Parts: sequence; structure tokens; C-alpha cells
Amino acid sequence: MGARAQYAVVENGAWQRYFSHWAAGRVVDDLLPGPAATRCCVCRTGPGMARLGRPLRA
Repeated sequence: MGARAQYAVVENGAWQRYFSHWAAGRVVDDLLPGPAATRCCVCRTGPGMARLGRPLRA
């Protein structure tokens, strides 16, 4: 069980994927403030948010 969400962050042409076990219910709240706030929220280090895999080149 859970409310899984995955986010993709693109920075300098490299993609990084993040996963949260509990964020699916708040995806819109994470995106509404804009790109800078979303990146800060997604890339924070905290419980439930993990970076997945290697950076992907676009």
C-alpha cells in the first residue's frame, strides 16, 4: 500500500528521477508553486523521498 509518485527533474540537460512512497495525493500541491519551489520540494532529503537510478542524458 501507499500513494506512490515519481518526479523527473531536468537540470542542465540531465534527467534525475525521484520517488516518494506517500506523495501521490499531493502532486498538484507540489507543482502549483512553480518550478523552483517544486525542485526544492522534490529534491529535498527527507523520509520517503529517494533518488532513483543514474542521471539520464536528454
